[in-house]
Amino acid sequence: MRRYSIWILVLSALTMTSLCFAQSGQDALIAKEKEAWETFKTKKADAFGNLLGKDFIAVDQDGTVGKSEEVKSIAEFDLKDYALADIKVVMATKDTAVLTYKVTQHGTYKGQAIPANASASSVWVKRGGKWVAVFHQETPARPPGSP
Repeated sequence: MRRYSIWILVLSALTMTSLCFAQSGQDALIAKEKEAWETFKTKKADAFGNLLGKDFIAVDQDGTVGKSEEVKSIAEFDLKDYALADIKVVMATKDTAVLTYKVTQHGTYKGQAIPANASASSVWVKRGGKWVAVFHQETPARPPGSP
């Protein structure tokens, strides 16, 4: 009986360690997403570009753009503030993560107001030991009560 107790303790410790590593990995990915938003807001194009994979694609109400267009677009944005909420991380594989969340933002693009509320998703892939974003999407949220 004592032998089983030891195995139960060992398995419990391993499970808790795995859960802690999983949470810290998710926290690191959330930090990466927030870093991307902050470098975009502060117009640090080089830092923002370094967070994106060479095959990065962004999708929004205007269509699809690649990495170079996304990085260049920083100059035309004036992002005053933003807040990310309800962030969820799904590990598709050990090296691929999907983040989903709600974003509240205020600012303009080419002088036009950007949607204040949106649902967003990003895909991050670990390449050469470094997490890079390969996909980002934003869908403007409908006002409450609209069809």
